[in-house]
Amino acid sequence: MKKDKLFEDVKPEHYFFVCDGTVVKNLLDLVDALEYMDDYTFRYHVNEHKNDFYNWIKDVFQEEELAARILPVKDKREIQVAILREMVRRLLKNKKTNKKKAIKKNKKDKKKVV
Repeated sequence: MKKDKLFEDVKPEHYFFVCDGTVVKNLLDLVDALEYMDDYTFRYHVNEHKNDFYNWIKDVFQEEELAARILPVKDKREIQVAILREMVRRLLKNKKTNKKKAIKKNKKDKKKVV
């Protein structure tokens, strides 16, 4: 099964370095960092001129749709929610796919026995 980059750490050269010294290695780290990030730090990275989180998600993870969803967002909680929703959506999709594969394999194995 192909791994989903959304859940993986990026290579060290692609880590996101928050201006407060926090190092973000994956999207779950970003969600966590946003939880504790003060308003000044957030505004440094997300303001009317730029959205560094959008750029990181788009450029490093190649997640165009998720990045587009957070581009206009100027609120920490909304960015967290968008990322977590996408992660849950992927997990549920993978669970359904794995279940279908297991059913198919089980049917195949039963045919071999008969």
